[in-house]
Amino acid sequence: MVFTILISIVFVAELIIAFTVFSALRRWSKKVNELNLTLSYLKPSIKDICELTRKISEQLVEFSERFVEKINSKGEELVIRQISRMVLSAFLFKKLRKTKVIKLLGKGLSLLQIVV
Repeated sequence: MVFTILISIVFVAELIIAFTVFSALRRWSKKVNELNLTLSYLKPSIKDICELTRKISEQLVEFSERFVEKINSKGEELVIRQISRMVLSAFLFKKLRKTKVIKLLGKGLSLLQIVV
């Protein structure tokens, strides 16, 4: 008799557990179905967003290539300008070094340096 009562208590407990598991599975199934419907509605817009993102990235690549070309050309122009200034200043220094005024100034500065 006691054995039968214990078996029936365990059986009832298993029924309660099974009912709880099945009800949880039904709730989760409804939520998954709702999520699936939401994703199926959003799928075209997600596709449009992906296409738009790809086009934007292509434009960024193009703009970055142009920017790099522009920076390189500006850098080359700057180097050429600096080299031409250096050559011009060296040429002018050679020409001015031979003049009497510069020689006189050089002697005056060397005398001033000796005094100080």
